[in-house]
Amino acid sequence: MQYTYEAHIINNKLMPFLYHIDRVTNVTEGIPNYHTNIELLFCIEGQGEAICGAQRYAFKPGDIVVINSNVLHSVKSDTYVRYYCLIVDDEFCLSNGIDCSKLRFDTHIKNEEVKNAYNKVCRAFASRDKTKITSVRYAVLGLILLLVQSYSETVEQSVYKNDIITAKRIKNVVEYIQSNMNTAITLDGIAEYVGISKFHLSRDFKRFTGNTIFEYINMTRCRTAASLIAGGMSVSSAANECGFENLSYFSRTFKKYIGRLPSDTT
Repeated sequence: MQYTYEAHIINNKLMPFLYHIDRVTNVTEGIPNYHTNIELLFCIEGQGEAICGAQRYAFKPGDIVVINSNVLHSVKSDTYVRYYCLIVDDEFCLSNGIDCSKLRFDTHIKNEEVKNAYNKVCRAFASRDKTKITSVRYAVLGLILLLVQSYSETVEQSVYKNDIITAKRIKNVVEYIQSNMNTAITLDGIAEYVGISKFHLSRDFKRFTGNTIFEYINMTRCRTAASLIAGGMSVSSAANECGFENLSYFSRTFKKYIGRLPSDTT
């Protein structure tokens, strides 16, 4: 099962960060995830699209995308995109007097000063110097401080509360779909589960994820089936496991979302 909530386990209190290079290749729609910590993406190669909540942003070399706390997000690319990913633990920010839960950072940033600050973070992480920990903390704090001073605003609590409520509902929908993939999922059933009307549910889900609910259901089912088939399960068993009763329909849907037939998956 694919989970949308990322629980970041950071054991080193002196280095409360997750830092790595990610690459997305031939992903036409990413499955959104969320977490409480802010995440900073810095594109270094290729091109794609960063999807944050209801908004979509072009993502190409030099672009920086800030993922705000608890925002559903994903990265997609019809070809490939390669980027640095920096996740900063909430406690690090709070210990330096910055409460990210009360701030809304600009999402899409194209600025040389911010780019240079991010590059400083990258150099600090690459260092093998005995002062590496101090250098990394200093560089990350400098980047966060720059973003707070020039690329953030204090969020009105009423607006923030409404956004959080809507995002939580969407997360509940996604988790419901993932937990019930092998059963018949209906819009009525989902609406009853999250406690809002079908109209508002459909509108908000499309706005936040870029997909209709049933597009998302089929995409999630097909990606799970692809993983099962690649792991050795037969096509018919994988289809049944993921809620497809008709093999012909499964093959057509699989080809649409995965880009190949189930029989060509290894």
